[in-house]
Parts: sequence; structure tokens; C-alpha cells
Amino acid sequence: MPFAENFSEFAKRQGCPFVWLNEMALFENGARAKGEIHWEPPPDPQTLLQHKIEFVAAKLKQEETKSVQCQNYVVKQSEFHAMGAGPLPDEQAYADLETFQKNVLALRKEFAEKQAELKALNGPTPNDVYLQHRTESQQASHAAVLRARQIQI
Repeated sequence: MPFAENFSEFAKRQGCPFVWLNEMALFENGARAKGEIHWEPPPDPQTLLQHKIEFVAAKLKQEETKSVQCQNYVVKQSEFHAMGAGPLPDEQAYADLETFQKNVLALRKEFAEKQAELKALNGPTPNDVYLQHRTESQQASHAAVLRARQIQI
């Protein structure tokens, strides 16, 4: 249930990082805040995991955006230098690119793990059941053909 509380107090009480997405603060622990309305982490494991996935997705998008911006800076600054219009890119930019790369790879891994966890929690979808059935049917058909070919007259 939402309740009114100062955002900074709410964020401090959550004790974890948050990211902004569409004017809403998504907290790593699944809590959310929009304006002065705040929601605690949901008690339902499935909803909680969905909130955590949304946090990781938003964080990943932010890191990817920062990485692209840094990459663009390095390219543009290098082009300016080639034209004699400025210095080479700062060495810090290369260190930042390596940090962004490490962060993005870690977040992609975490995102995939959480999605797999959610899929396991939800159980198979109708499409998963269909694909499993088709795979088993194709394997059985292939085995039948191989068996028939082994019986030669």
C-alpha cells in the first residue's frame, strides 16, 4: 500500500541503490517511488522478482547509454585531433570505457540470471510446452527413420 513519506528518508530506509525510469525510482530491493508516493518491496516472490528485473534492465540501459556517449566522445575528440582542432581524448575516457564494459557485461549476466529465475518460478509457458512437444516429436521421427534404415533386405 502506498504511503506519503519524504523521498530521501524512504531511499535511506531502503538502504540500496535506485535508478530513475519515467519519473519513477526503481530500487534494487524491489521498492518503488513516484513523487511523494512510495511502495515497499512486494511480498509476492514473482512480483518482487519482476521489480528486480526492471531495476536491472533500467540500470543496464543507463550503463549502455553512458558507454555509447563515452565512445562517441573518444571518436569525436580523435577526429578533432586529426583535423588539428584539439587534443587527443583524455586517458580517463579509456579507463571509463573499460569500466562501462565491465559493468554492462555484469548487468547483462545478472539480467539473464534473473529472467531464468523468473521463468523457473513461472513454470513453462504454453509456447515452451509446444516447442518441447515438437522437439520430442522430431527426435522420435528421426529415431524411427534411422531404425528403419538399419533394417536392410
